[in-house]
Amino acid sequence: MSNASRIRAELLWVINGGPAALIADITATLSCDHSGVEAVMRAYQRALPSGTQLRLVVTAPIVRRVLDVNGLDRLISIYPSLESATATETPTASITLKPERPPAPPGNRQSYRQGQRDDL
Repeated sequence: MSNASRIRAELLWVINGGPAALIADITATLSCDHSGVEAVMRAYQRALPSGTQLRLVVTAPIVRRVLDVNGLDRLISIYPSLESATATETPTASITLKPERPPAPPGNRQSYRQGQRDDL
């Protein structure tokens, strides 16, 4: 299950507020697919004309690789920690994007939790 549309909406909502920079903490994200890349790209495209600097905090190697392969690392600053992303002079807005977990199917809660991944 992808939560990319919700994340895209949150990013665009914050960017529409006009911050000088937006830090998106996606450290809880364990994987990223095409829809996740598209959500980040749409946020970048919205941030660019408004002058908002978009920064991502990414710790999962697979997420970083997907962003790199799609060229987003050349457009968006990617940091290994929130501290490093905030260590600049630009005033920022910061949001933590946490993957949503759908309700577990009845009667199988434990095995569902163990097998579920957090995706962007």
